[in-house]
Amino acid sequence: MRYQRLLVNLKQILVSLIDLLVKMKQILVSLVDLLVNGAILIECSTKLMRYQRLLVNLKQILVNLVDLLVKGAYS
Repeated sequence: MRYQRLLVNLKQILVSLIDLLVKMKQILVSLVDLLVNGAILIECSTKLMRYQRLLVNLKQILVNLVDLLVKGAYS
């Protein structure tokens, strides 16, 4: 009888441990999802920064071209 109670208690402990492990796995999966999404956002942000720099450079080239055309028209 005593051993049976011990076995029942041990079984309850094991079930609780398994539940805890399942919850920890779910938390880890959620963390990985957050990290992956964060990495994707950072990558997109980096690409947007590159495009923004390209657009700024293109704008500067166009401004210089307009200046050259205006100077050429008045000379």
